[in-house]
Amino acid sequence: QTWPQNSRAQAERRLKLGITIFQHCLQSHPPADMATKLEKRLSASMDDSINQGVGDFKGTSMRVAKTTGKEPGCFSCFSGMAPKEKEVDVVLIGAGVMSATVGLMIRECEPTWKMIIYERLAQPGEESSNGFNNAGTGHAGFMEPNYTKEVNNPDGSLKTVTTEKVEHVCEQFLSSRQYWNYLTKKGLLPNPDTWIHQTNHISLGVGKDQVEFIKKRYEAMKGNPLFSTMEICLPEEKQKAAQWAPLISTGRDPNEPICMTKVPHGTDVDYGTLTKAKIKAFQDLGGDLRLNNEVQDVKKDKDGKW
Repeated sequence: QTWPQNSRAQAERRLKLGITIFQHCLQSHPPADMATKLEKRLSASMDDSINQGVGDFKGTSMRVAKTTGKEPGCFSCFSGMAPKEKEVDVVLIGAGVMSATVGLMIRECEPTWKMIIYERLAQPGEESSNGFNNAGTGHAGFMEPNYTKEVNNPDGSLKTVTTEKVEHVCEQFLSSRQYWNYLTKKGLLPNPDTWIHQTNHISLGVGKDQVEFIKKRYEAMKGNPLFSTMEICLPEEKQKAAQWAPLISTGRDPNEPICMTKVPHGTDVDYGTLTKAKIKAFQDLGGDLRLNNEVQDVKKDKDGKW
């Protein structure tokens, strides 16, 4: 406490630097038993008891980048030596449902390729793929009105709606379900009850204009086999509306018309759980996952590599 202010600040800086160097030395040159335990943990499978910890997803982050030969040492960061590059065949950026799906597909088609997924967070599937960050409907087209564009009469009244886009997205989602069925039968996905469930898909129209839109949408889609199970609840069918959607019907102004369509075999998908399951299958087949790694830039070299 009697040191001059500048001397004390200098001593504090030296102490912090010493602690940092000590920690770095432990990480670069741990005792033999520590290194063995660390390597065992980093290369453990998802079935390992610690990796099954509740709430945490542990990646086998050293599957490809095994230690080879002598490391450059504790102060290599000051020597100008660049880290040794690890060449791979496929890099997927972001461990969401897209990378998980594409990665797993490629992994099955090209089992000898070296593949790696980079994720900046500590777990996969925690952003847009997280179950609380998307509707979970799969955008099958059963209930989403934005896939059916309005077509008006010359006087501006609604004539019908287009169905090309809604048919396309529905076919895509049904293809996804077939792929998930294949993965489940092959043992690459867990029990479907843990990530997909049947639920009604209801499209709601409130007020005169929206009611007319729901009616025209029903008429345009009902004849397609993809939507043959679609049912309609007209404004006058208030008891049916109360059965279909009691929370929507209760307390509503009886003079305000509403109209609904329902597809009973809609699905509710937990894409976060599905993503983690696909990532696990990707790893089980030899893929590499790097958590807490952020890709900041991508560029193509003259030799065609990235």
